[in-house]
Amino acid sequence: MDEIDYFLLKKLLENSRVTYRELADMTDMSVSAIHKRIRSLVDDGFITTFIARPSFIALKSLLVLIYGTSNAKSMDEVSKELGQHESIHYIGISGGKYLQVSAFLRNLSELQEFGSYVSKTAHISEPTIAIVNLPYLTLPEPLTSIDFKIIIDVIKSKNLGALEFAAGTESIPGISWLTEVNFKVTIDLK
Repeated sequence: MDEIDYFLLKKLLENSRVTYRELADMTDMSVSAIHKRIRSLVDDGFITTFIARPSFIALKSLLVLIYGTSNAKSMDEVSKELGQHESIHYIGISGGKYLQVSAFLRNLSELQEFGSYVSKTAHISEPTIAIVNLPYLTLPEPLTSIDFKIIIDVIKSKNLGALEFAAGTESIPGISWLTEVNFKVTIDLK
């Protein structure tokens, strides 16, 4: 891995929707050279997964936060299990087994069932559940042509779910970021 690879990973963290053409222009390289470098980063395990999720704004979703102290034996198992749920986009684990989960629900009627699922799966006996009011984001945003292209490409590759690059370091494993365009990005820094 060299400085260009680090640059590519940084740009993908900043905007996971950046095109190979844009990356090529930024690095004065050809599109095929960028494609080869990205493929190499995938092959070397720095980019681990691709999953596409349309913007929650376009889907008119409700942002929900659930947090509390977990009594689970293994926070890794809890994280893996919760991470399989289609609505969950962020899981944060801090000292003392304190867990934060954020999710986008289709509507308010899903809240009770979802809250029970998180509470049971994470072994949180007294969860705090919050609905985040984002009035400035409630206007419907139509899916763009790149949204549809990403979704179609991911479906064709049978790798469903956010453009995700798994990221963690030895001191802080499993950190992930949600980019401004609502694509989860994780990078494994070896």
